[in-house]
Order: sequence, then structure tokens, then C-alpha cells
Amino acid sequence: MHEGSISPFLSLPEDILLRILLNLSADDISRCRQTCKLMSELSCTRAVRYKVELDAMGLVDSITATLPMAERHDRLVLYRNAWRNASFAWDRNFPAHRRPECWNWTGGVLPYVLDPESADEAALHLYRPASPGRGTAEFFWSLPRGTVQAGYGIYGCVVDISQDLLALALVPGPLVEQGTWKLQLVSISKNGVPHPEASSPLLDGPLFHSRPRPKACVMRVSGNTIGLQMMNHSWELLVWDWKESSLLWHSRRIDFLPFILPSPSYMIVMPTQQMSERILQVYRLDVEAEPFEVDSKARDRDPMATLRLFAFADGLFSDAELIPPNNNHDISTDRPSFKHQTDQTIFALYLHLQNIAIGHANFGHVEKFLLLISIPSILKRLDHIHGLANPDTVSTTSTPASARVVEWDEWGSTDTRLIALTGAFPWRGRVRTCGSRCAVQFGPDPRSNQDCVRVILVDAHPAAPCIPNEGLEQARRALNLSQTIASPRLFKEPVRTTLPIRISYRELRPPVSEPIAVGLLGDGLVFRYRPSVHIHPPEGGLFGFYV
Repeated sequence: MHEGSISPFLSLPEDILLRILLNLSADDISRCRQTCKLMSELSCTRAVRYKVELDAMGLVDSITATLPMAERHDRLVLYRNAWRNASFAWDRNFPAHRRPECWNWTGGVLPYVLDPESADEAALHLYRPASPGRGTAEFFWSLPRGTVQAGYGIYGCVVDISQDLLALALVPGPLVEQGTWKLQLVSISKNGVPHPEASSPLLDGPLFHSRPRPKACVMRVSGNTIGLQMMNHSWELLVWDWKESSLLWHSRRIDFLPFILPSPSYMIVMPTQQMSERILQVYRLDVEAEPFEVDSKARDRDPMATLRLFAFADGLFSDAELIPPNNNHDISTDRPSFKHQTDQTIFALYLHLQNIAIGHANFGHVEKFLLLISIPSILKRLDHIHGLANPDTVSTTSTPASARVVEWDEWGSTDTRLIALTGAFPWRGRVRTCGSRCAVQFGPDPRSNQDCVRVILVDAHPAAPCIPNEGLEQARRALNLSQTIASPRLFKEPVRTTLPIRISYRELRPPVSEPIAVGLLGDGLVFRYRPSVHIHPPEGGLFGFYV
């Protein structure tokens, strides 16, 4: 150390001083850097620069990563530049030698079935692409035969890598005369054995009424809460505490869209009966609340709160798609994770506004909007309404009989961002979220001969990079990014939303035509494409653009 140093602090060994710097914020490191030559030199070391750049991007890293610091820093720079410019490398690493029956991405992995009728194939596979930028390998996992409850078949699943959880929605097979849906909880790392944290590996669902199988199945998981929504003759929704095997919610309703679970303690649904106005209903999921089950004639529990959206102009019909939140978790922890801090996870509403002539079946012009909603801000507001210090704390009081109505100006102007999709129109199923990011996929421009997929990435994280990339002006022409959207033709009053966002734009040249669904992961974009009819057996699979 420097001899004659006045401050006792500077007499500490340099490795101790370095550890102190690594536990400071980026602003505090900047102040320390200006105090003396020694602190300035330590602030320029690779480890401290790595810490400062992580904080500047709002990222956190895996504390168990084993790569040397120099390589981790190089990978961080590559990751940062790729997301700033939406510049990804193409890769097709899904071995689709046979036509896969793919489901939606869940927990950063893709469930699929190969040749369901074949006895030599496993019942269910999970796949996650590699991350060349972070150095992680691709992940394949197969559910062993004989794991699924006898007499039942898999109809859907949800994955939570952070909890090592695979939840299977099981439907009675043809040999079961009368039975109920089952929810089977298994461990991924332990090769399909019952999950050790579940008090019961099988949860009983509703009675399976008739065949053919239901038309839809939606599953969500958040912490110890898991929900299953299915449609046969009507929608039916069940929510459990899967660790305690207790039923928190059971309802048969046909008037709301698929639900989301922003936290283990809340459920948000969107009723569909309003024509010119939309609302979000919030329900508290309390373990200590009075247990109940309702039949089709019973009255449902009142919502804890009702969040009003903006009012549409008269004569407009609004259709909506609820895009759930999705957080990316690493399967292996020996590589950097580069995950956004959880202070700005979002979910989205994809709104379709249509002019409708009363008494006629024809629809007029369609306007489409994307509404991004900050989950942490919503939870803080619900926490205030419910009177709790923590939104995940179990309530000791029953849900209030009447819902607190929160007007749009009270919550929407600060917790959301409305984006008008004015230049191009994505199809359903092509808007996805991951953490604070949202990807909007557009098809090829019918006015041009370019066979490309256009993708707009919107990031609502406060530390999202704000460097414009090539093609950003094209994105601006396709989006209305103003904070206030005033259109008497569409809205009764101007809609102001102030959630900060950053956007980037990219035109991707896929190796195949007709990508039919997009998946947004922490390392890039993955597209599912339609099987080719010119090959027998028909091939289908994935191609991706990765960091």
C-alpha cells in the first residue's frame, strides 16, 4: 500500500478494498473513483467495470458462474450490443426430423411431442436452445414413459425452472368411464419423480364431462400458486396452492379471457361483456380465506379491485388478447445469466378496435394497440388497496364484499404505456413478453417482394439501453410512440400513458417461409415454422436468432 497514507481506510489490503467497491452502487463507485489515485485505479479493474456495466443496464448476474471475469465481461459487452441493436445471429438447432406437436413456450422452454402414437417415443419432451453469447448448451429433457398417471393423457403443461417444476394437465383416457382432470406435479432434475415440495403429487380437477376433448387449456404458475383454465362447453378455472394441495379458486364462467398470476397472491382477469369499455378484475388468493367451490348457478367471489381501462368511442367493439408475464430462468448456473432486475416485469394487452354497424354482421376498419402494464407498480397499488406491507403476505381478513374501483387516470397514466400499431398488423399469438421486454412480430410487407419478418422489441426497464439502431425510423413509422394518444374516433378522452420505454427494430430473413409463432427468450427470438408439405413425413421445427 501507499506509505504515509493519511486515511486508515486506504491502508486496507487492495483485495479488501476491491470487495468493498463491488458491494457499492454504480453512483457510489463513481464518487470513490474521484477521491484518490488508488481508488481510481481499482475502479478501472475488470471486475468493477463489470459490476458498473451490469448496474447501468439494470442486469443481475449468476453468483455461481464459473467463467473467468475477463470472459464474463466480454460476453456482457456482446450481450449488451446485441440487444441494443437487435442484432442476432441466425441458428437452426432444433432437430425436427419428424413433425413435432409443439405447445406454447413456458418458463423459457418449449414442450413438444414427437409421434404421439409411437410406443418408442417418450410422452413429452422439453427443449431450450443454446445461448452462444453466454456459452450455455442447449437443453433436452424427456418425460419417461410410465410417469403419467395410468389411464390419463397429457393435454397441457407449465414449467417453472426456478422451482424445478413441471405441472401436467391430465385428461381421462378412453378407458376411463368417468373421471376428473388431474394435475400431476413432477421434478425435472429428478427425472420425473413426484416433486418433493408438493404435499400431494396429484391434484384433483373438475369432472371430465364429455368427449371430444376440450377446445383449449391455459396454465399459469407463480410461486406456490398454479392455475388451470379449460374450455369445453364453457370456461372452467381452478387455482391451487400446489405445495399445500389446497384449492384456492374454482369457478365456471364464460365471460372472461384467460387469466394471469402476477404474483402468488393475486389473479387478474379481463371480463368480456363490456363492448365500449374494458376493465381488469383483481382477485386475492388467500389460503386462509373461507374455502369454497361454486357450481354454474352459484355467485362468484367478488373481486378485490376493479381497474378501469380507457373508454372507447361509441360504435366500437374491442377484442383483446391477454399476454401473460414470462420470466427467463437458467437451467444451468455455471454461466452468466444477465437477467433484468425484477423491478419492471410487464404483461400486455393486445387490443383490437373495430367499427361495427349495429344490426349488421360486417366489421369496418380495424385499429390495433399494445398496452404494456408494469407488474411491480400494479402490485404496489394492490398492496395499498389491501392494506398489506407485502403483496405476498397471506391475508388474515376476508376479501371485501365490494371491489374498490380504480379509475384509469389514477393508475393507467403512470403504470402503463399504450402503443398504437399504425403501420402493420401482427397476427394473434405473435406478441410475447419476457421480463421487461415485449416482442411484436409482423409478417412480410404485402407491398414489397421482401420475404422477411419484421420484429419490434419494446423494453420497459428503466435502465434499458437508449441507443437507436438501424431501421428505427421504420419502427417509428409503424408505431405511435407519443405519450398521449388523442383520437375522438377511437377514444372518448385522450389516453395518456407515461411508462418509459425503449424500442429497437429488426428485419430478419428466415431460412423458411411462414413462421407461425414467436418465442421471446432472454437470449433472443425463436420462431416456430409450419411443416413443409413437400417432404414426407412433413418436417416442422424451430429456427432462432440469438445473441
